[in-house]
Amino acid sequence: MKRLIFAGGGTGGHVLPGLAIAEAWLKKHGQSGDVLFIGSHLGLESKLVPQAGYRLICLPIGPLNRVSRITQIKTLLLLPFALLQALFLLIVYRPVAVLGVGGYASGPVVLVARILSPFLGIKTAIMEQNSRSGFTNRRLSRWVHRVYLAFQEAAFQFDPKKVLVTGNPIRSTIPDLPPACLDPFTLFIFGGSQGALGMNSVVIQALPFLKSQGIHFIH
Repeated sequence: MKRLIFAGGGTGGHVLPGLAIAEAWLKKHGQSGDVLFIGSHLGLESKLVPQAGYRLICLPIGPLNRVSRITQIKTLLLLPFALLQALFLLIVYRPVAVLGVGGYASGPVVLVARILSPFLGIKTAIMEQNSRSGFTNRRLSRWVHRVYLAFQEAAFQFDPKKVLVTGNPIRSTIPDLPPACLDPFTLFIFGGSQGALGMNSVVIQALPFLKSQGIHFIH
């Protein structure tokens, strides 16, 4: 079996690229392919992964960066249990690779997978979807075998020997956009996750004025 574990989540920007890779993995390996998502019940993976039809196991883990002292203490107390559960899952599931998609839930799984790598042959990697890497990915990058980037601008933050710029994986359910053109001048507006509501609201309010400028919008 070609088993692949996705570790992490939190926001849609972390989870959705993982779902795109899971789709491609199963398409490539057919009946011999299998995927498992490991995350937290606090993140969007708790909704998005089951909706997509994949298995999800949630670890007792929380954030450490940019949170209150109480949350940090709670996370540190739960961390040993998360590490033990990650160890159990990796030994039982025996994946060929573990991919950290970002977010605090990826830490214990990717770290334990790297420790087990010499014994179980597990390959480890992280995926950074932003031009400025997150806290967990910066820490994990020292240990993993490979770092996949969406943007070349993020490469300076990692070991160049590990970096491969792939772009951001896209699910097949997203329709292809028409080719770029200058007539009419076309503006593509997009955004997601926790900052999307404010941006989308401003764009919609501005459209009546901007439309009079002869610009074609894809929102």
